[in-house]
Formats: sequence, structure tokens, C-alpha cells
Amino acid sequence: MATEIQTTPAVINYVHKKGDDWTPDTITVYDGGAIVDGVVVGGTVRNFTGYTGRLQIRTVLSNDVIITLTNGAGITLSSLGVITLTMTAAQTAAIAAGDYKFDMQTTSGAGVIKTWIEGSFTIVTDVTANS
Repeated sequence: MATEIQTTPAVINYVHKKGDDWTPDTITVYDGGAIVDGVVVGGTVRNFTGYTGRLQIRTVLSNDVIITLTNGAGITLSSLGVITLTMTAAQTAAIAAGDYKFDMQTTSGAGVIKTWIEGSFTIVTDVTANS
């Protein structure tokens, strides 16, 4: 199921197992319309053609960067308003278990920067060890 957002930044809190691939639901961004029962009604999808994306996960207190995702390296932006985020099992294995913060923003071809999502990102230890 995809997440639909209209107001920004939307708050999304993730909890993920250390050492597992991370492929959360896609996010579809709409301009205008209204949110009714969690679904955007009457808006048009944001065309991300020519945009670049950047997501950073940071420590809560010291604000140190833990990982950065960019276009083609963890972020895919589509002309249909869809944001797809991914991290490999190796990337999540490199993150210490704990609580972090993140946000994801785009830069348009005209240089306009917009933060679309933000929230907490918690990494929990996996019970089954990866070989």
C-alpha cells in the first residue's frame, strides 16, 4: 500500500530490522486537493521530472550523518509523483541499533528545495543472524 501525502512535510516514522533490506511503501505526492479518510481527493500528482532527491538519517542529539541516499542510490523520483526509497541489507547492517531522525527533500531544476517527509528512524537488532 502506498502512502499519499498532500501537506508537507509529512511525518512518517520507520522501525526497521538491522541487516534487512529496506523497501518501505512508496510515497505519492499531490499538489492541491484534500485528504479524506487518509486518501488525497481532487489533487494532481507532482511531476518530479528534473528533480534531485536527498535523504539523510542523522543521530538525534549530535546530528551526525549516519547515511545519505540520493537519486539512483536509494531514491527514485517519478513523473507520476512517486518517491521510492530503498537501502540494502549491507547498508542497514552498518547502522547501529538505536533511534535516529531523518528527512527527505528534493531540489527542482530551478533550484527550489522542498522537504517532503520527516520523522524518526529506529533500527532494531535482528534476532536471526545474517550469514
